[in-house]
Amino acid sequence: MNKNKSIIFILIMSLLLFSKIFTNIEGDGTGTSKNEALMNAKRNALERSVGMMLSSKSLAKNNMLINDRILTKSEGFIKKYELIQESVEDGIYQIKIKADITNLIDDILKDEFAIKFLIGEMGFPKFGVIINSKDGSRDKFAENIVIDNFMKSYFNVCKIPEDGIDSVRSKTDFIIQGSVDYSTSEIKAYNIENMYSVHTKIECQIISLSDDKIISSDTFTTKKAHFDPQEAKRQSISLCSDKISKFLIEDSIEKWNLYFNEE
Repeated sequence: MNKNKSIIFILIMSLLLFSKIFTNIEGDGTGTSKNEALMNAKRNALERSVGMMLSSKSLAKNNMLINDRILTKSEGFIKKYELIQESVEDGIYQIKIKADITNLIDDILKDEFAIKFLIGEMGFPKFGVIINSKDGSRDKFAENIVIDNFMKSYFNVCKIPEDGIDSVRSKTDFIIQGSVDYSTSEIKAYNIENMYSVHTKIECQIISLSDDKIISSDTFTTKKAHFDPQEAKRQSISLCSDKISKFLIEDSIEKWNLYFNEE
């Protein structure tokens, strides 16, 4: 593992350990209105806390980009604040606040730029997706939902041919592998006719093809009802595929440091 990757993931682990200490951070702001001054004070408080976290010299250039990205969302990162000083002179407002900025890393990890940044530092590894239905055939519907969510999070996803992963193993770094099972039942209740419920279970995991280690795995279940059993099936599988793929994205990013340090 190269030095830059080590620095990145050591930094992320440090953020995970210390993300909850940013309380009572002071921020100063000025503006031509009270709202503008308050917004600038919040931004200033957030900038101070981000600066405390993102201080690695090796990441200086990228920190500037991350700071700009995060600071545009200051309202979402400020959990609560206290107005401790306010004044106005010649139409210019000056405000000082004391803010709590907690669980900041949770939001950073979910931020699309931060995810793209981490994946870029990993060298944009290739991910393949194989989701099988209960009869053993490929479930293209579930696969496409998983692929779409991973691609939206800037993962480099490649197509896996019908003959399986072996034909592209040398060109793929990780495989997202899962299975879909579902059952359909008719809902029999007062004044309800021809209503169907589909219960879906999807088991899925991310596996490193270099050493067969499981990076992340889980099982999700969903239920959907509809007058058309095929539509109930479609909605249930869609929801379940969406939930498990989003979980795998968040969980794998948080675990990546441990995985790479074991190499």
